[in-house]
Amino acid sequence: MATASSQISAGRDYDVVVVGGGPTGAIASLILARANLRVAVFERTTAFPMRVGESLLPRSYDVLHELGLVERMATVPHTIKYGAKFGFAHEEDLTRVAFADGFRDGATMTFNVERAAFDEMLLKAAQDAGAKLHRGVVAHLSAPPRDGDIRLTVDGKQITASYLIDASGRATLVGRELNLRKAMPDMRKLACFAHYTGVERDPGQLGGDLLGLMCEEGWFWLIPIDPARTSIGFVVDVAAEQQIGMTHEQLLEWAIMRAPQVARRCVNAKRVTPVHFVADFSYTCKPYAGPGYFLAGDSGAFIDPVFSTGVCLGMSTGKYAAEAVIAVLQGKMSPHEAKRGYINMFETASNIFFRMVRAWYKHPFREVLRYSRNTGRVRRAIVAILAGQIFPTPISMKIRWRLWVMELAVRLQRFIAVVPRRSSYSLRAGAAIAATRIRFSGMIARL
Repeated sequence: MATASSQISAGRDYDVVVVGGGPTGAIASLILARANLRVAVFERTTAFPMRVGESLLPRSYDVLHELGLVERMATVPHTIKYGAKFGFAHEEDLTRVAFADGFRDGATMTFNVERAAFDEMLLKAAQDAGAKLHRGVVAHLSAPPRDGDIRLTVDGKQITASYLIDASGRATLVGRELNLRKAMPDMRKLACFAHYTGVERDPGQLGGDLLGLMCEEGWFWLIPIDPARTSIGFVVDVAAEQQIGMTHEQLLEWAIMRAPQVARRCVNAKRVTPVHFVADFSYTCKPYAGPGYFLAGDSGAFIDPVFSTGVCLGMSTGKYAAEAVIAVLQGKMSPHEAKRGYINMFETASNIFFRMVRAWYKHPFREVLRYSRNTGRVRRAIVAILAGQIFPTPISMKIRWRLWVMELAVRLQRFIAVVPRRSSYSLRAGAAIAATRIRFSGMIARL
């Protein structure tokens, strides 16, 4: 162990404590343990549940490759994905985005995964590297965090360390206890989702693509998880969900049957899991680093799942948080420098993702996204973001100016047809048409 670390952590139980053992915390713990630091992971679940975030971005594949974890994917149910398709829920033709069309170096493919198995694989890798795992425990701050002095209470026991990486996800340990969490009222959404078998897929290599299908009430995801199972989710504005007035199980089935593109693919589908839901999921907890702590992944910001940014942001920020802590403990960087650089990285990445998400719910952006021609190579900038290719350095100018052009086009599209107009689709208005055109017998099997 580095001398600087020993001096700073003298009398502490650990050099670093990580709260949360999901992909964010597991990646951080793995890197810390490989640096010969004493690291403990506190995970409140005894087994990981079904979660959103099943569609990984190519940047996540890059992190797996950098850490030598790709071979371990053999233990995780998955499909290989080379791109995504977007369209309106009533249209047959979809616009395909191929990750190979992005600007920057990096993977041009990635995985869709069963999250519980994926999370377990990463956490086991961290354990194998030497991280001490404590499961089924709840951690709280027992004193205000300070550089070199972290005190937690874990199931009644006092734990001390030099630094804390908060990877507690939506529980937001530091954000909650220091009152940092700020919700985004304009992004109040609800997602309900389940796994199905028998969902129709496109042939060959295209069969692994994520499908993002849009409607006025929100949007659907269809994610091939393995050769048999497909994750289907419906994200709806909370106000619309309240007007529809159904249980989450009823809402998902109602939405599927009223979206022609989804319903067609689900004629022979059977639901094989309960319906899960996540509500009011967009927020930030700033600053993303402070006295003695770094916020990583969902503990810092939770972003709409539309572009599958959550796990990518989590794995990337978990990696950079660990590297920042290592630099501080080894005397290579001051705490102030480490936190300033980390905050800048987190701010840059999350701001871009939030901009894209907010645009997603506006019809002019959807029309621009559906336009298949690569005018001015603007499309390549969008692909770079959808692939997570904004790490590890700040976004390059060749991406920035094309995003500005795209945003200008979206603004103009409100008034003039910069790209061909497309009609929107309402599940409520189109329900009778969809229900009479699609045969649903045998689509849903009750558990």
